[in-house]
Amino acid sequence: MNYQQLRCIVEIARVGSITKAAENLYMNQPNLSRTVIEFEKEYGVTLFIRNSQGVILTDSGKKVVEKAEEIIKKTNDLNRFLYNNDKETINVKLAVPRSSYISVAFCNTVEAFENNKLNISFKECNNTDILNDVMINGYNLGIIRIPTDLEAKYKKMVTSKQMQFQEIWNFKYKVLFSQNHPLATKEKLCFNDLKEYSVLMHDDEYIPFVSKEEIKRYTPSHDSQSKILIQERGSQFDILSNLPNTYMWTTPIPKTLLENHKLVTKKCIDNRQSFSDVLIYPKNYTLTDFEKLFIENVFEIKYALENGENAV
Repeated sequence: MNYQQLRCIVEIARVGSITKAAENLYMNQPNLSRTVIEFEKEYGVTLFIRNSQGVILTDSGKKVVEKAEEIIKKTNDLNRFLYNNDKETINVKLAVPRSSYISVAFCNTVEAFENNKLNISFKECNNTDILNDVMINGYNLGIIRIPTDLEAKYKKMVTSKQMQFQEIWNFKYKVLFSQNHPLATKEKLCFNDLKEYSVLMHDDEYIPFVSKEEIKRYTPSHDSQSKILIQERGSQFDILSNLPNTYMWTTPIPKTLLENHKLVTKKCIDNRQSFSDVLIYPKNYTLTDFEKLFIENVFEIKYALENGENAV
């Protein structure tokens, strides 16, 4: 038995699919299946029953997963203790969605601690990775982005995994494009206006607990005839600026960033789907001064954006 085996088993149980778990763990499916089979052979236990929809836990599997989650949590607690034991260094691990208001809050926080020795991991990714990082990989703090009508399901899951949460805000995506985009001066946008233009999307946009068919409800980008998939958020502003027939859906963005990149945001009158950004961190975890200031900065920028101020 090793820690990696336990992580694999817990992840398969969490998503109910070996294929999906392999994607989340950045493994190929045969290797992940082999890991489970070797564990089952070594201990003479059957963990999962395979079916056409994926896998379900056996009674023995449920007990193994319960114990494995306890071991993973205790290992993460030890990692956090050792990671934060160096009093001269500020050690922080943050996993967040791709969002300009969050990155600005992060920069403002780092600037406030610029005279300190810093050891920081700031990871921008999707919900699945964020949940894995905070629940399994020893990250101290995360922000997940939840479709509003799935909020109760997510919060119930987070609570069941010995995590606590704090809602930041509820918002609707806006359309982001160049000041030179043909629609930049149009007063009211609707979905039909956008269909003939290329939408910019991140290549890993998927939502845990939601089928590929249901995702279309939460991502109006699927209505566009042309798509450009990107991996890194850093390239999106350059692409939008230099290709004025492209657009993307975005959270509210500080005005200074829009001005610097010569971009504009507009509401889409057809877009009724709202999202919530929610802080998550381990239960009974004591936030560091850096993390507390980061959260304060996130809320400060959020309030400024809600009030139409030039958040910086």
